[in-house]
Amino acid sequence: MEKISARAVNGGDDLRSRVMLGGKTEPPFTGAYIEHRQRGCYHCGQCGARLFASQWKFHSGCGWPSFFEAGPTVMVRPDPRVEDAREAACLACGGHLGHFFGSGHYCINSIALDFQAQDLES
Repeated sequence: MEKISARAVNGGDDLRSRVMLGGKTEPPFTGAYIEHRQRGCYHCGQCGARLFASQWKFHSGCGWPSFFEAGPTVMVRPDPRVEDAREAACLACGGHLGHFFGSGHYCINSIALDFQAQDLES
C-alpha cells in the first residue's frame, strides 16, 4: 500500500505542528487533499490513528477536505474560538484536526492528515 504524507506536499512539519498542537488552521484551498479522490483511508498526521474513509469524503466548497462521517477515533469537543462549529480532534493523541459543523459535516486541515491508499489486490 502506498502511503502519502501531507507533510511532504503541504507546508512541512512546522505548519503541521501549528495546526495539530496549536489549534491553528491552514489557509483555505491550499491543502493537498481538497481535490483528492483516491480510495483509501485518512490517518492522523501526528499518531497514525485511522480517522476517515475516502468514501465519506465529499466536495463542500469550504476550502478544506470535507467528510460526512468520521471513525470512532475522531472526537468532537467545544471550541470557544469558533461560534458555529465544534473542534474535531484525534481521540488517540488529542491533535487538532479541524471542525465539525451543526449541519453534520467535518472540515479538516489537510496538513493534519496522512493518506493510505487502498490496496485493490487484497
